Amino acid sequence: ADLEAYRQCIDGEFIKKKVRARWYADHPGALPEGPVNLEIKRRRGNATGKELCGTGQLVVSKPDELFDPGRWNNIFGNSAFAPLVLARPLIPVLWSCYRRRRYYDPWSDARLSLDDCIQGLAFNWYCNAGKPVPHTVRLNTIVIEVKSPVELHPPFLQQLAGAQRGFSKYKRLIAAFSGNQL
Repeated sequence: ADLEAYRQCIDGEFIKKKVRARWYADHPGALPEGPVNLEIKRRRGNATGKELCGTGQLVVSKPDELFDPGRWNNIFGNSAFAPLVLARPLIPVLWSCYRRRRYYDPWSDARLSLDDCIQGLAFNWYCNAGKPVPHTVRLNTIVIEVKSPVELHPPFLQQLAGAQRGFSKYKRLIAAFSGNQL
C-alpha cells in the first residue's frame, strides 16, 4: 500500500500533495449521507492550491466504513480521478471535523476563515504501525486562514500574540493520534 501523502506530511516535506474527501454536514462529526467531493490539495512552500477531481455519492453507517479503500476506489474509480486511483489505491488516514465561519475584511480585501472545535474522530490504525489509537482527539486551538489578493493582513491579525504561519490541522491531528508532540 502506498502512503506517500501521509509520509510527506509526517516528514515535513517542502512539496506536498494530499487527497482529501470533503463533505458538509449540519453538525460536526456527521457521517456522509450524500455527495462527497474528492480533492487534491498541493503545497510547495507557502503556495497552496486545490483541484476538484470528482464527486460521488457515499453513505456509511459507522466510522470504520470510512477506512475501507475499496469503497473509495469504487466511488471515484470512474471519474476524472481514475488514473490516480488505479495507479495507487486510496488509503484513508484520518477523519476530522471542525466548525468554519467565514468573514470578509474590507480594509485589506481579505477573506477570513475561522476554524474551531477541531477534532479527529478516527484514525487508520494501519498508519500507526497497528498500535491502538485514542477514539477522539481535540485540538485546543483556533485556526484563522487569510486569503488575500496581496500580502497585507488585517491589522487586528498582525497584533495577535502567538500567531503561527503554516499551521496544519491534518498534521496536528495525526501527531495527537500517534502520541507525538509537535
